[in-house]
Amino acid sequence: MNRILEVNVDDMGFGGVYSLVRNVILAKPAGTTLDIACIEPFEQQKNIDELADHGCTVHYVGYAGNKVKKQFVIIQNLKKLIREGGYEAVHIHGDVAYKLLVYSVAARLSGVNRVRLLLRPRGGLDVPERESE
Repeated sequence: MNRILEVNVDDMGFGGVYSLVRNVILAKPAGTTLDIACIEPFEQQKNIDELADHGCTVHYVGYAGNKVKKQFVIIQNLKKLIREGGYEAVHIHGDVAYKLLVYSVAARLSGVNRVRLLLRPRGGLDVPERESE
């Protein structure tokens, strides 16, 4: 069974990354578990419920306090989730490089061998997507 964790996905505005990941979850192959680690809380419980109906668990790993402390709390929360969840791969979505760094540090410290980073800048900029493994 493949266990994959999608990081930095939320349902704010129902666009972009959420729509993409939702469609992947709805069409995922048998034997694959795809869960979400959200940094910001989901806005709608019905979206969490729909994903749960398709075998996806949404985990909140964020922190609502100080923005600097938030990064350290997220690293600790992600490390714990990845280790306890037994994820084989972590796929990180980000619109700024520092988010990719913080979340990938947590994945690497957890011992995950496959970390995929996907940087997609906001604001309609015509910048090529960047991937790294």
